[in-house]
Amino acid sequence: MISFLKTCLFTFTIWLLAAFINALLYAIIFNLGNIVHDDFHESFGMAFFFSLIFSAPGVFCLWIVFLANSGNPDLSKKLLKAVFILSLISCVFILLLPNDVYKGHWFLLSFIIIFSSITSVMLHHRFLRSFQSSSHV
Repeated sequence: MISFLKTCLFTFTIWLLAAFINALLYAIIFNLGNIVHDDFHESFGMAFFFSLIFSAPGVFCLWIVFLANSGNPDLSKKLLKAVFILSLISCVFILLLPNDVYKGHWFLLSFIIIFSSITSVMLHHRFLRSFQSSSHV
């Protein structure tokens, strides 16, 4: 049961950290580039909220990959592959949106999605190693 709780906490913190990084980058770029005319806090809050909502299916897939490979010594590589694939799928969905939705910033938005997801997993690398060593005992 403790392993299950650690898994849930692990995927939840990856999800929150990725949404936070995502929202921070969006807010900085949108305010510096005058893409939106909102306050920085408003831009950050909206980006954080929508990042959490729209990334929920991806986090569920990441959680399944994590559970299926929790005893695998290559867990971090598997998670990075899963995050990268899920990020690319998100980028394809953004590409399929009408052009006026993202106002021609498709490449920038895609980069932020991929960067925040991979950074979040990499920041959890130490926890991943401790989780793997405790699951083998």
